[in-house]
Amino acid sequence: MDLQEVSQLVEDAVRLEKKNLVDNLEDLEKEQEHAVFLTEIANDYKRYQNIILTQKEKEKTQLLKILNYLDDLIETNAVTEYTLSHTQNEQKRLIHEIKEIQREMDKINIE
Repeated sequence: MDLQEVSQLVEDAVRLEKKNLVDNLEDLEKEQEHAVFLTEIANDYKRYQNIILTQKEKEKTQLLKILNYLDDLIETNAVTEYTLSHTQNEQKRLIHEIKEIQREMDKINIE
């Protein structure tokens, strides 16, 4: 093997290595774009999660206000026997609904 053949082999090896480096760089750029996209999706999900939690918290607050109002009605004896029974049933339903909202919020927080 003479010097020219060796030189040609080295040039071919260098050319192949440059091509591999360019290909790897293109792959890295694609992966970087994909990572940025996934980060944006994660951020969108977190914002959506916060919106849901805020809405659930407001819903829970409103139900607690209604529950307090029903308690006030019972305490002031401003209700008939029928309304008392109905009010107590509503209280039970609201308490159940508040607990369900809290479970949903806890589940969202875990995710």
